Amino acid sequence: MGELAQPIVGWTDVAALLDPVDTIALLRLVHEHGLRHLLLRYTRSGTPGTLALVLEAAGNAPGARQASPRVRSSPTADTSVAARRLRSGVGAPELASFRVAIVGCGAVGSAMVDLLFRNGVTRQILLDPDRLRPGNVIRHLADDRHVGLHKVHATRQRLGEVGLVVDDVDARVDAIGSPGSALLLMDEVDAVVDATGDEWTTALLRWAAESTQTTVVSAAVQREGGIARADRFPAPVGDYLPSVPLRTDLPAPGREHGCGDAVSNTPPSAVVAAATLGVELLLAGLSGVSATPASLLRVLQPQPDAPYDRLTMLTSPPAAQDPPVTGAPR
Repeated sequence: MGELAQPIVGWTDVAALLDPVDTIALLRLVHEHGLRHLLLRYTRSGTPGTLALVLEAAGNAPGARQASPRVRSSPTADTSVAARRLRSGVGAPELASFRVAIVGCGAVGSAMVDLLFRNGVTRQILLDPDRLRPGNVIRHLADDRHVGLHKVHATRQRLGEVGLVVDDVDARVDAIGSPGSALLLMDEVDAVVDATGDEWTTALLRWAAESTQTTVVSAAVQREGGIARADRFPAPVGDYLPSVPLRTDLPAPGREHGCGDAVSNTPPSAVVAAATLGVELLLAGLSGVSATPASLLRVLQPQPDAPYDRLTMLTSPPAAQDPPVTGAPR
């Protein structure tokens, strides 16, 4: 339809933009062949668009076949990747060049995978040896359709439902269990996420980060979801917030029927909070933002001891300069 000077509000507006011969042909399609939908491509102030119209014939009364059909609009939407990426943020094209590994694709890990992917970090390596259980779906990105799959495959499938390409998401049923495997992973990526909640794995990845100067961000929930925390390694000595003391007065974890595993009382909202803190630190590191703190801690439920006794955000003293992301994007 070319450049429109004003909106189309009825059949008269459509006919005015068509050649008379085309208008007659279109009317015949409506009245004789049951044409009911019409897509009009146009531009408005140089921006392309598509208008969907629903056409209703005037009926079978004498002269109806020459009458103008009734017209009403139908919602339309651009389904392209470009349209979806408009909402990823201005940094998405740059973030697409980085490769990030997420170790641990449980509750916090799957949420971070999703947030990073939507923000533009589409080149990912997912590592986790576990399978998705029915009880996991309350806090996990995946849902009941994926129960029984390995968590890395369930998470990757959910990413595919966003409508974006997941060809660069590498799902590995694996774990980091030795210094050698940690160093090999560092050599593959620009940064690593530790969402395992496992002290041994976190210590191993921290050592590898400091050995290779590759950014590692560890995110976790503590005190049964009362605190969300994220730390970035490596960082200057003394720049981390102190460890949060354990509480012994919290209710005992629940027990899942069948396997009998202990189940944390952490609510889904705390999982999202921890994932968000981790993503903030990681994106700052990838983007080269200076003076980013090494630790972010958010109190989600007031605790009995200071400084966690009120809803607040705590940060470590910012470093003078973020450690650079090693090398060119992989």
